[in-house]
Amino acid sequence: MPSILTLHLHSTISLHLSNLGHREHALEVIQEAVDLYRQLAADRPHVFNPNLAGSLSTLSNRLSDLGHQERALEVIQEEAEYDIRGDSGSATREPPSGKSDKNLVAFADLCS
Repeated sequence: MPSILTLHLHSTISLHLSNLGHREHALEVIQEAVDLYRQLAADRPHVFNPNLAGSLSTLSNRLSDLGHQERALEVIQEEAEYDIRGDSGSATREPPSGKSDKNLVAFADLCS
């Protein structure tokens, strides 16, 4: 299993690849991070759900960059669920910044 730093770098690398126009590769990199965070969060959700949520948000952005609006909407809806559940996996708090809500509205507008 990769280190947490390595996983965090996936998101940064994905952003830079996207900024350089390498959108398909950026999508592959962040998808790998999401897959790995899912595995880690399965055993320790209170530790890894926040990282998974952040990676899902990035994945949604990369999908949107490539024109996959419906899939991007599905992913950001999943990310919003992690925001609502919080670190513990139970519905105990509101999304911290409203970022997920803004992304949901933006993607819903694009898909309609």
